[in-house]
Amino acid sequence: MNVQSVAQAKEQVLWSQEYPKRGAFLRAERLHLAFLDGLRGLAAFYVLLFHVIADGKEVLTAQNFLLNFLRFGHEAVVVFIVLSGFVLTLPMARAPRVTLAGGLGKFFLRRARRILPAYYASLLMLPLFFLVIESLKGMTAEGADWTRVHAMFFSADMLAHLFLLHNLSADWAGSINPVLWSLSTEWWIYFVFALLLLPIWRGLGIACAVCISILLGLLPTGLAVLGYSTIAGFPHLLGAFGLGMMSAAWLSLDKHISQFVHWHKTLQGVVVVAFLVLVGIVVAAPSLRVNTETRWITDLLIALICALLIQLMAATVTTAHPAFAYLTIAVRILESRLLLFLGRISYSLYLTHLIVWSMFGITLGLAPIQRFITISLDPMPMRIFVLLPVQLLFAYGFYLLFEKPFLFQHKHAAQTIPSRMSLAEGHRVE
Repeated sequence: MNVQSVAQAKEQVLWSQEYPKRGAFLRAERLHLAFLDGLRGLAAFYVLLFHVIADGKEVLTAQNFLLNFLRFGHEAVVVFIVLSGFVLTLPMARAPRVTLAGGLGKFFLRRARRILPAYYASLLMLPLFFLVIESLKGMTAEGADWTRVHAMFFSADMLAHLFLLHNLSADWAGSINPVLWSLSTEWWIYFVFALLLLPIWRGLGIACAVCISILLGLLPTGLAVLGYSTIAGFPHLLGAFGLGMMSAAWLSLDKHISQFVHWHKTLQGVVVVAFLVLVGIVVAAPSLRVNTETRWITDLLIALICALLIQLMAATVTTAHPAFAYLTIAVRILESRLLLFLGRISYSLYLTHLIVWSMFGITLGLAPIQRFITISLDPMPMRIFVLLPVQLLFAYGFYLLFEKPFLFQHKHAAQTIPSRMSLAEGHRVE
């Protein structure tokens, strides 16, 4: 037996001896998986690149092969939904009982505090910007045109957005800020999660809750296929949320963790098969991916892949099993300072990046500005070296003003589990 084999055997013995105590410790404490923040930041930055570099176009092109890798912005939103299902479910899955901390009222209060202040700030930002622009025009010979301002402030679109009901109409969903449709979808999902999926989970198990989430999410799509009017906002993403729930629930099972080697190989095989099917659809039948009535197929495949990859990385990090240390490479990348910073401002970046583009472009197009400087954001270098930094800086400022003050602070700090841990070091948490 060579030196490497001896070292691996020693690590395996240490893991088998220490895991029972470690597993009990992890169940007893609140757990924060830092790499999830990096994954959220990566997804948000990808959406930014999708809009700024790929112009928000989803259809793949043969003229620019590299550009095709930035045309999956919708799929990045699916990752957000899976992450939401995982993060909201993990504390309940690890608790003795599957219950919402503080009850329904406090759950919705926490969700409102986390989501709504930044949402409403971003919702009103563009109308207020146009109000200022038209007021300035009114002071010049050009004169003000209040039509656009009136339409943005006093319209059914704005009223629907204020109550997060804009997904009731495809015309409303993207009328003010095209990315806000996902906030309406996620807000609705919170109610389905708390009022339906959790009771089903408690009574019939997580597998049944996930199946119900998928079937209920597909119901509006089925009605649309039959010719009935239905809601916008891709309600099938409820199934993606359910798959995130499944991943968190599975992570909390002692049987799954103690048999991690076996489950890892099985889940890895499922990920590979699902990814190959997804690539086959994207290449051979691309219309399935962009058609409103069929894109649930690729969305749920993406959700399954994402949920299982989170499961694999989280299980590897929490168990520190020596046989699968290679998975920590991906985790360490996601825990890099840059991605963790992007994860911190990801919500603000997602909400504001299109607003900044509009405001910046309109400002540069004003006649008084063009008298001194003429700049167009159309050339790609201008977008990369000017627009992108401005969007990131604006998002950080927006985060400090409208997001950070409303973040929920727990009385007891969460136990953060980084990827860089070793049994030989006694599981030291950095």
